[in-house]
This record gives sequence, C-alpha cells and structure tokens, in this order.
Amino acid sequence: MALPIISAEERMSEKRCAKIALIGIPGSGKTSQIRTLDSRKTLFVDSEAGDLSILDWQGDTLRPRTWPEFRDLVVFLAGPMPTASADQAFSQAHFEHVCSKFGDPAQLAKYDTYFVDSLEAAISRVLRLASSSTIACAGSFALYLTPQAPNGRLQTSTLRRRINQRDWPGAGQELRRWVYGGGRVLAGLVTRRQAETALLE
Repeated sequence: MALPIISAEERMSEKRCAKIALIGIPGSGKTSQIRTLDSRKTLFVDSEAGDLSILDWQGDTLRPRTWPEFRDLVVFLAGPMPTASADQAFSQAHFEHVCSKFGDPAQLAKYDTYFVDSLEAAISRVLRLASSSTIACAGSFALYLTPQAPNGRLQTSTLRRRINQRDWPGAGQELRRWVYGGGRVLAGLVTRRQAETALLE
C-alpha cells in the first residue's frame, strides 16, 4: 500500500469551515447577525424558539426541542465522529440510524452555514437530564465541556460527582480547575471555563 500523501493541491482544495461563537448579553443582537448571511445558503437551528427578532428572515429553519433531537441533528449535520465506538452517540452507527429517519444528507448540500441559536439552550437540556439516575448522560455532558480530560480522570472526578448531584454551583467551581493542557494553564481554556461556569450559575 502506498504512503497516503496528500498533495498541496488536494489539501488546498479541501472544503473547510470555521466554528464561531457569538457571546453577548441578552438583547445585544446575537441572533440578528444571521441577517448578515445569505438566507438561501444558511440553515437556522432554532433550539430555544428565539426567532422573534428575525421573524421576517427568509431562510430555512429546524427546531429541535429535546436533547435527543438535538444530538441526532448534530450527527446528521456534521457527520459521524471517527473515534466513536458503535454504541456511542455520534458514531457511524448513530449516523446511519439518523439517516434512516431524516434521509440522504445530500439534501444539506445547499447550505454553507449552520446558525445555531443557542448553544446555551442545548446545554441546558443536557443539564436537565444529568441526574444520579442518568450517569451516562452526565458523563457525556462533562466530556463535552472537557475534551482535554485524560482517560479515566473524568470518571472519578469531583466535577462528575457534582453534576450527578445536580449541584450546578459546585460543578461550576470544579469546572474552573479544568484549564490545563500539556501540564500548563491554557488561556483559551480559562476563558472558555468562565463562560461555561456562567451558564451554571
């Protein structure tokens, strides 16, 4: 088998995307920024019925109302995660299951932007599921917030225990400690944890 070298031409022709988060106080015009996008090529994912400010916007909309609906939508829009095992969310098996419900992902080819409003609403739905009787879900939420967590550390962490106890202020305090990468504090993680902690207050 030949070494799978990617040529410069192939690399530069690959379709890439930017992931952008708009942060601001309520009413500051975050949702209205969708008006700066081409409505013919933008899919609005309205997870909190927050489209009052853009009722006259002419683009297409999806309205997931539960965490399972949002989770299925994510894997359908973004595709499967290569590292997920068959029994995990966002795996190839999950993707194929969702495609059997929603149809061919080729229907999304017309869109070049997914505008999600808001991630806070989606995270809140996960929080409502995270209880001592839903450990797997709580673990998934914590993994979502802490992608740099070493294997095994999260499972025995105080952060996971606080989430399972529905102790959101306590979880927020613990979350502020998860700011290390490669043995050093990462400024980007500090900023991210501050924003995430604010959601738990």
